[in-house]
Amino acid sequence: MIVIVSALNDVHALVVQSRLQQESGKEAYIVDSADYPHRWDIDFTAAPEHGSVIRAPGLVIPSAEVEGLWLRRVLPPVVSQDALSPEVVAFCRREAYDFLSGFLGTIDNTLNDPKQNSLAAKKAFQLRVAAHVGLQVPDTLISTNPKSIRNFYDKHGGDVVFKVLTPTSFQFTETRILEHDFLVHLQSATLAPTIFQERIRAHSHLRATVVDCDLFCASVTPSRDHASLDWRLDPDPRIQETTIPGEVVHLLFSLCDSLGLRYAAIDMILNDAGDYFFLEANPGGQFLFVEMRTGQPISSAVARALTGKRKVRSSINSHRSTRDVSPVLGPLA
Repeated sequence: MIVIVSALNDVHALVVQSRLQQESGKEAYIVDSADYPHRWDIDFTAAPEHGSVIRAPGLVIPSAEVEGLWLRRVLPPVVSQDALSPEVVAFCRREAYDFLSGFLGTIDNTLNDPKQNSLAAKKAFQLRVAAHVGLQVPDTLISTNPKSIRNFYDKHGGDVVFKVLTPTSFQFTETRILEHDFLVHLQSATLAPTIFQERIRAHSHLRATVVDCDLFCASVTPSRDHASLDWRLDPDPRIQETTIPGEVVHLLFSLCDSLGLRYAAIDMILNDAGDYFFLEANPGGQFLFVEMRTGQPISSAVARALTGKRKVRSSINSHRSTRDVSPVLGPLA
């Protein structure tokens, strides 16, 4: 049995569930972490020989029978607020999330390990690791200090972009140019840290998706000028399978190994000089928009990883490559 943690209507989870059935005859069950523990629950025992079980409507899954676990979207549990004080609701949510995170960390074949996943998602950490492994990273400042931000702006002659560290639920937060007129509002930067980077003018935007030993790369070309900084602003960009140099492939695998990620959706920029710049790695990033446009079998690679059958290649080819080292996974959460 394969377990996928995500919303029940998540199309990525549903496609991989279908791939597992079609390509390996494996059953996959989708559970929403927001529904724990009021719609499904877990009996946990510390002794492995006694076994823990996941209990959902009409189904009991011994944890020993979970061949693979995909943490597609792990949301905090929702607790009913009926007749409960806000303090008790907050306590129950923390307790449920703490236990659930710990339990998920006991499953062997997990995509990705929850502890590694959480740390790898932090922008400051992944940017430092990317630079450490040898990837080119735009000159970056993360700060709340107006003077430091102004000095960074002047350093790059005003050619600076800015973006948030994490997406918001109340509005879309795209990458923007730090216009000179914005400088009068720098005091607002003291409210929360913001990422500022030198602007890299893109010859093309790249999305590289790593699944264990496979790497799938696509170019993303927006057709609208306002989307030149952030292709997500274009509802219909041109997406094509592409190649990247072998040395960049190996650096991306080194990044994922250092971050402890078996799966990552990585955004990069190729400039006119032929330099590849790392922007960010999303441990739970979407891939179907690439698969649908290019035909790259990313969902099949995810399904294969969940069955424990990690494909090994001996050389780099057109759009996929293989690393000959095992992912460096951290200790259990």
